Amino acid sequence: MGLFDIFRRKPPQPAPDASAVPLEQTSYDIAYFILPRYVFESLDRIIDLCTTTPSAAGPFYYIMACQARGFEPDIEAAKKYKWHTGDFGNQKYLALEYPAPTPVDMGDSDPIAIMQSGVKIVLAPYFSVILYDNHSQPRYFILGQSPIGGGTTVRAITADGMNCNMGSGPEPNLSLFFEVIRERQSEAET
Repeated sequence: MGLFDIFRRKPPQPAPDASAVPLEQTSYDIAYFILPRYVFESLDRIIDLCTTTPSAAGPFYYIMACQARGFEPDIEAAKKYKWHTGDFGNQKYLALEYPAPTPVDMGDSDPIAIMQSGVKIVLAPYFSVILYDNHSQPRYFILGQSPIGGGTTVRAITADGMNCNMGSGPEPNLSLFFEVIRERQSEAET
């Protein structure tokens, strides 16, 4: 290698296939890293995308997550991300439905042994819900897998980036998730 070889442009390497990253990890990246930024910094962009081109909105965030990890997106996987819109009391909602993740139950497992084995376990989301109106800051909730018993956990991410565990959640059903959000909001108001 000559002195100036380090300045030579190297041929571009093809991006690895998206199957190299589990869909659960991509969903996790969307729920916990990509969407919160948009919810609190560019909500109007999410609203516009979900209302004008709803069938493209889910794949858009999937592709963004693949690009962030440097992987080539899988078009069929992208189609599994679906947005729902509607009214939630005096607010509106946007809800992203993620592909059904592989079940996880670490209830009988030794956490130290799992960490030492190098097995990567992703507690994937089932839904992300954005509540918004014209008068207050949006609220962002996630219904995700729980590590024990195959249950779920409700989480909220705040505008300042806090990831708050709000306790056990319902089975992965959007209507039941909305009921839990209502309960938690009324508890917070009292």
